[in-house]
Amino acid sequence: MKKLLLYIAIAIVIVACGVSIYYVVRNDENIYSTSTEGEIIYMNTGESIDIPVIHERPNSKTKLNVASNSEIIEIDEENWKVKALQAGDVKLTITSSNEKFGPFEILITVGNGSVDFPYFIRNEEDLIHVGKDEWSLGSSYYLLNDIELTKPFQPIGETGCTGQ
Repeated sequence: MKKLLLYIAIAIVIVACGVSIYYVVRNDENIYSTSTEGEIIYMNTGESIDIPVIHERPNSKTKLNVASNSEIIEIDEENWKVKALQAGDVKLTITSSNEKFGPFEILITVGNGSVDFPYFIRNEEDLIHVGKDEWSLGSSYYLLNDIELTKPFQPIGETGCTGQ
C-alpha cells in the first residue's frame, strides 16, 4: 500500500511539473509599449504612425483591442496604424485579452498649424516642409528637438515669417 501511495505521489508531481512547463512555454508571449508612461507622441494632420505596442511570440488566443473615443485619429487595426485626421489631444487605449498585459494608454497630440495646435517640427524632414504646401509661413510651429541638417537647406521665408 505504501508503494502505491508513493507511485501516486510521484505521478502527481510529474503531472504538475508537466502542466507547469506547458503553461510557461505556452505563455511565452510578451506585449509592451515602446513609449514610456506619460510620454506624448506628436503628430501632424495627415500623418500615419505604427501603434507603439509590440506583441512578441503571440499566443493564438490573445487578442489586442485598440480604442479611442475621438475623431482626431483614425485607427487601422488590420495594419496596426494610427492616422491623424484633425488637431487635438487624444488618448489611445490598447487592451489585451491576456490579463498579464496592459492596458496601455498612449497620449497623442496632433498639430495642424494653429496657435493652439502648431505643426510639430521633430526632424529635418519636418523642417523642410515649413513654408510649403499646407505648412504656410503664416502657420504656427513648435520645435520639439534639436535638428542636425544633413542636406542643403534653403532659409525659411526670405520675405519674413508671420508664423509663431
